[in-house]
Amino acid sequence: MALAYGCFGDAMMPSGLDETAMNAPLPIADRYKSGVMPYAKMGYWDENYAPKDTDVLAVFRITPQDGVDAIEAAAAVAGESSTATWTVVWTDRLTACESYRAKAYRVDAVPGAPGQYFAYIAYDLALFEEGSIANLTASIIGNVFGFKPLKALRLEDMRIPVAYLKTFQGPPTGIVVERERLDKFGRPLLGAATKPKLGLSGKNYGRVVYEALKGGLDFVKADENINSQPFMHWRDRFLFVMEAVNKACAETGEVKGHYLNVTAGIYDTLRATHTPQNLSHGLFFDQDWAGLRKVMPVASGGIHAGQMHQPVHYLGEDVVLQFGGGAFGHPMGVQAGATANRVALECIIQARNEGKDIWNEGPDILAKAAKWCTPLKAALETWKDITFDYTSTDTVDYVATPTAA
Repeated sequence: MALAYGCFGDAMMPSGLDETAMNAPLPIADRYKSGVMPYAKMGYWDENYAPKDTDVLAVFRITPQDGVDAIEAAAAVAGESSTATWTVVWTDRLTACESYRAKAYRVDAVPGAPGQYFAYIAYDLALFEEGSIANLTASIIGNVFGFKPLKALRLEDMRIPVAYLKTFQGPPTGIVVERERLDKFGRPLLGAATKPKLGLSGKNYGRVVYEALKGGLDFVKADENINSQPFMHWRDRFLFVMEAVNKACAETGEVKGHYLNVTAGIYDTLRATHTPQNLSHGLFFDQDWAGLRKVMPVASGGIHAGQMHQPVHYLGEDVVLQFGGGAFGHPMGVQAGATANRVALECIIQARNEGKDIWNEGPDILAKAAKWCTPLKAALETWKDITFDYTSTDTVDYVATPTAA
């Protein structure tokens, strides 16, 4: 492989040939000669390709090895994620190879990141099994991520065509039916991941679930580390959890649950029927979600009752606000922690509905509610100085540039 890539840098381009000529596909007579040739010449680069409505589109951020041309690197990613291998194979001609080859059709430099590029690649719909996420991901984010001519590779975004989306069932209910089942309207759902993540017995797990639900949470979820370990097998957890849920429902008169969560860095992709291109949010394509039922994003990690106005301001109602340590770490216990979160949420939603500026008035609204709610007062006193206001490490790198009017 090293020998095959030693001549692709600009510094070793033969005189009299420009980059377009170097990357142009070869005539059929030369294309299938045995040996190794650049991926671009094998037909995996086509700057004139117009993506079809039925194509799966992907944007990769690529960092080529020194001496590897960016276009050739993009073509290599297209080839290795579709039909290519490291050498010419004549058996391509036993297939409709022109249709099955993925095509890199655009390469843009990443602003402010020398040596990195956005590579746009189109895949024919016939390359993928209907309704199979496993097949889709194995193809596009498979062994190409170990490709040696690249220093680094990252999948930034995908556009899934409506024709392929309609082969998937999607979520079983969606936001509207989920709210109807829970009988919760006009506010975010309130939850928490059980703490500690690991080590609780099935009986103690059920106990803390009950206290959290009795205190005012709508649901509790198993943390991501929990499965069926020796200290708490899945069956034991299920039995004690259902006992806790049913008991909390009976005592509070509310519908309660124990769930898993679904998350997303850009939350509207979970709730919108169509997401337009938005480079500042890392969305490279317009995406029609073809009527798939929507799900709620989850705000989780390092949040507490004193910050309740912030996620409500940013995320609105169709969201799950999940307080883990912010419920289970309450100085008065789990049930009081749940009550503090529930009261904080209710008073912020009421203030929002009254037209108040919850972003700026939120702390005062919570402080006023804490005068008559001891659990909320304790929560505000415990975590009043705690923030996680750090620069994000998961920011998008595409900077939209102005165009001439």
